[in-house]
Amino acid sequence: MILNCAGEGIYGVDINGRLTFLNPAASRMLGWEPQELIGKIPHLAMHHSYPDGLNYPLEKCPIYAAIHDGMVHRISDEVFWRRDGTCFPVEYVATPIRDRDGKPCGAVVVYSDITARKHAEETSRENESRLAEAQGIAHIGNWEWDVNNQSGWWSEEMYRIFGVGKNTFKPSFSSFLQLVHPEDRKAVNQIVNEMEKTQGCFDHVCRIVRPDAETRHVEIVGQLKSNTDGRCLTLKGVCQDITDRRMVEESLRASEQKYRILYEDNPSMYFTVDSTKIIRSLNRFGSEHLGYPAEELIGGNMLDLIYPDDRVSGQDYLDRCFANPESMQQQKIRMLRKDGNIIWIRVSSRVIKDTDGNDFLLTVADDITETQRMSEQLSYQASHDNLTDLVNRRGFEHHLHWIVNTPQIEKADHVLCFLDFDNFKVINDTFGHAAGDMLLLQLGKLLRETVRKRDTLARLGGNEFAILMEHCSLESARNLAKGLLEKVQHFRFLWDNKIFSVGVSIGLASATTTETVTELLKKADTACYAAKAKGGNRIHVYSDDDKTISGLQQEIMWVTRINQALETTGFLLYAQPIVPLGVTKTGREHYELLIRMIDAEGNIALPDAFLPAAEHYKLASRLDRWVINTALDWLAQDTARLQNLEFCSINLSGLSIGEQEFLEFLIHRLRETTVPPWKLCFEITETAAISDMSSASQFIHTLKAQGCKFALDDFGSGLSSFGYLKQLPVDILKIDGMFVKNIVEDPIDFAMVKMINEIGHVMGMKTVAEFVENEAIIQKLEEIGVDYAQGYGIGRPQPLY
Repeated sequence: MILNCAGEGIYGVDINGRLTFLNPAASRMLGWEPQELIGKIPHLAMHHSYPDGLNYPLEKCPIYAAIHDGMVHRISDEVFWRRDGTCFPVEYVATPIRDRDGKPCGAVVVYSDITARKHAEETSRENESRLAEAQGIAHIGNWEWDVNNQSGWWSEEMYRIFGVGKNTFKPSFSSFLQLVHPEDRKAVNQIVNEMEKTQGCFDHVCRIVRPDAETRHVEIVGQLKSNTDGRCLTLKGVCQDITDRRMVEESLRASEQKYRILYEDNPSMYFTVDSTKIIRSLNRFGSEHLGYPAEELIGGNMLDLIYPDDRVSGQDYLDRCFANPESMQQQKIRMLRKDGNIIWIRVSSRVIKDTDGNDFLLTVADDITETQRMSEQLSYQASHDNLTDLVNRRGFEHHLHWIVNTPQIEKADHVLCFLDFDNFKVINDTFGHAAGDMLLLQLGKLLRETVRKRDTLARLGGNEFAILMEHCSLESARNLAKGLLEKVQHFRFLWDNKIFSVGVSIGLASATTTETVTELLKKADTACYAAKAKGGNRIHVYSDDDKTISGLQQEIMWVTRINQALETTGFLLYAQPIVPLGVTKTGREHYELLIRMIDAEGNIALPDAFLPAAEHYKLASRLDRWVINTALDWLAQDTARLQNLEFCSINLSGLSIGEQEFLEFLIHRLRETTVPPWKLCFEITETAAISDMSSASQFIHTLKAQGCKFALDDFGSGLSSFGYLKQLPVDILKIDGMFVKNIVEDPIDFAMVKMINEIGHVMGMKTVAEFVENEAIIQKLEEIGVDYAQGYGIGRPQPLY
């Protein structure tokens, strides 16, 4: 009955270690039924491993030791194993059973599950560890002193603070007093003596001298604990090392003496403003920078200094500062100087309290006028075309995104208009870029004078312009386009004593709320292309079921010509020299190969005429294969020419870069030709590279491993250029000609070329300037340090044979 009611587990074993009985508590804790263990050796089932899981040999088991040595064995920390394979910590007593002759004949084991106790002990250890860690971080130790027997106790941190060893130092009031700085001992002793009389608390700061002679500052807080008859029993408290804090306080006191000088002459304006916006103080620099005597500003309203157009936002800013006293607020705003000049400032403000607890706003204002001017200029340049001063593609697409995606105006009618000027290429290629630029400049002015004020006019690139006609029906847009067409038809361009007329192809597309900006741009572009395909100098309106657009007869015509030229000898290769500048001169040849087509009339067609169709109808890779085959065969024919070649540049289309078959073809040709791969430089455009960065990077790495070089063509034409440059392992940067051609007259273009050149050199790349048309440009490029030059001023493209 007693066994059945016992909370401890109890079982017995005979002289052979076999189980003779098992009480319910043992059965429950072990998960075995009594009949499953009776007569068996329990060690194998529940006592086979140590707490760490290592094997527990039977001959070392204390339970079996009790059977054989006749002694009681008490074990306080082992584990028993349950039937389900889990274990639990136990303490147990193995007591031998003796027969009538006093000889051991078995043993009784009484054990307890000590899981809860173990958990409590672990929790206690963790708490002690956390306390010690917290005290170490805060440099706070706690102590006790028995007043009657003069003995004491210190925590671990107390020993660290005082720099003494726990094994060599016995804490007591007298031993503590010996560590107090001699000049502070009297005060400490007096405080403790008074404490015994008043039985109160104390908080005292003093110095201590550690055994290593280092002086530290400590703050000691203590309280007396008394018994019921009022007699003092113990003194308990804490001690914190405040040396670092003292050093900071002393440093602050020293720096406070310099504060006035720094405050008054700091090149920032300092204001304190009360909650009514009245200026209570400002530094000398602030008053001088604004051009006022300090006494004229103090007592005045802060808002009076703010530029009138910004006063509402200034009022909101000051209110926001006082409404959020815990955080610092910043804003850019304009202020007025006494002489009437407007300055841009960046203000940082935070609420502070004076000695009476009143809220004041401490405001630091920095003059950022020059920075703001440069930022506005850069922002303007980033969104405007350098030549025509119209909005550029980036600025136009940004505005178009806003128009299409703004909910409050999405129901309005908008029309996108694309314009492509006919005959521009003829004039540009015949008379050079100067003529082309002048033509674009005059056409841009003509369009600006014609469009409505609310419309957005942009130059997208080359001779392509666009107009976003906001809040305009398609019929109204058609009428406006007719007006533009008539204006252009009456326009005459004078150059080199010759008069030219210029037509324009116009495409219109209505903006809907269900399409993306990309789709809208494509529709307008397609409509413009259709107008040009019909002969140009006309208007075409996009329609989903428009057969003219779907056919695009002009492109089909070029596709036919391209296919015919590939089957016959309809293509030619031209070479344009690229010459080294300055110290980079090597005496060897370097040129770029350029493709030309012989049209049906026997005239030479420039790439701008047929490459768009080739790109659109996926024929560009076939053209690239023809160029590579022709170039390698031509170079391999003449050993002297090949030896004198530094390297030859070959253009590749974006389609070829992303085509695995083309890469395999190119590797095969490199292996079978006698032309060394390091004499070949493949040019890819920035646009082609970033359209599929992954494919471009793989393509470049693969061919560079063969020894080929790579050049990034038209670099700088995109504002994302520098961000992508680090991802493309090219050898040469070809600086876009739109920056190069005007570097003699335009300091901004000069700075852009200089910056691109410097960045290229920092990244270990050579640089080539395009559109070099005269000696003055060459001199500027040599001044900058550009490595190579290319353009009509160096040499025009010439046929290879």
